[in-house]
Amino acid sequence: MTKGTIADFDTQSALQTICDLDFIRVCGSDGERRGLDILVRRLDALGVGWRLHTFRDQWVTTDDPHLLVRGRKIAVQPAMEPSFRYGIDFHSDEARQVDVQAELGRADDGPGTIAVVTEYHQEQPIVPDALAQLIVFPFEPEMEPYLWAQQEEMRQRIPVAVIAPEDIPFVISALGEPAALRWTERNVEGEFHNLVAEIPGTAKPDEIVVMSAHLDSFPGTVGASDDAAGCAVLLEAAKWFANHPPARTVRLLWFTGEEVDARGSRAYLRDCVEEPSAIKLLVNVDSSLERQSGTFEVYTSDEDTYFWACQRLSLDGLEHFITEGGGTDARSFIAGGIPVFLVEAPCKQCPHLPDDTPENLDPQKLYFLGSVSLSAAAYAASGDMLSPAERQER
Repeated sequence: MTKGTIADFDTQSALQTICDLDFIRVCGSDGERRGLDILVRRLDALGVGWRLHTFRDQWVTTDDPHLLVRGRKIAVQPAMEPSFRYGIDFHSDEARQVDVQAELGRADDGPGTIAVVTEYHQEQPIVPDALAQLIVFPFEPEMEPYLWAQQEEMRQRIPVAVIAPEDIPFVISALGEPAALRWTERNVEGEFHNLVAEIPGTAKPDEIVVMSAHLDSFPGTVGASDDAAGCAVLLEAAKWFANHPPARTVRLLWFTGEEVDARGSRAYLRDCVEEPSAIKLLVNVDSSLERQSGTFEVYTSDEDTYFWACQRLSLDGLEHFITEGGGTDARSFIAGGIPVFLVEAPCKQCPHLPDDTPENLDPQKLYFLGSVSLSAAAYAASGDMLSPAERQER
């Protein structure tokens, strides 16, 4: 292989995979399990062996969510998944109470109320300065990311709940009256799955090169770029390595829970990696690919890895950063002392929004992401790491 080249990355095949994953895949959900089924069928068709890494971890559940008004207890549905608020900071011996007591108010009644919102406004889905919010219009899952985005911007967390259609007239009739919105949030244990595929090495099977992506998507989003695209790149890598047996073992990891707290990658390293030094490189594939967004940037765990990548890949003109992993699964590997390489492109806006769809992806960016990521893994898997002379040059 010469610098920067490898067998052609099949962009059309990858785009088809992204389209096949065009549904919401929240961690631990039926949607994520449906995505796993798609991936394992593709691996079976390629003749690549796979297994599930199953582990248990915490999840947050809500008990008895309700609105109390005029002495009547009305069941409600929290609009925002609480596990995404707490993640690993919510411990098993804790129980948190949501208890907001205030008057029911209209959206324009001013601060300090439990705001009753009758219309959806994408630009401002949360009433500023409200203590809590009740949604009394048909609520779609795609609305949830906008609630999160505005709360991030406001740096404020307020309870938001959905009222069932049959209870809406009663709630509206009680505007201006005192009410209480209540529920309990507590930790439970759930079962989660990572997908692991492996192509054994022919010369150095005990040395491993890892490529990773995450299958889960943020609530309310199909996550075409974040990270169905990474899932697709890993399938193309499975195809390539099945036809080009590597010297080092190549392990492909589709993680769950990246959008929650990187629980999949943390659990994998805890349960499945006895000797981190056996992993010679992680190539993480998790990037923005939307049209008219920024150019790619190079992130590595250390300067030696960047120097190695520059010697093998065409990275001219791309800005470089040393990273601790940021908001990706790479941070779990870097914390374990494993070298990491990834390329990312800044997105135009928050990536956790419903417009992260297949039709908004840039195929040329997908080709670049796939080609560079696969090339990095292929060079590392061939045994082509930094030589002593190159280390001396560093």
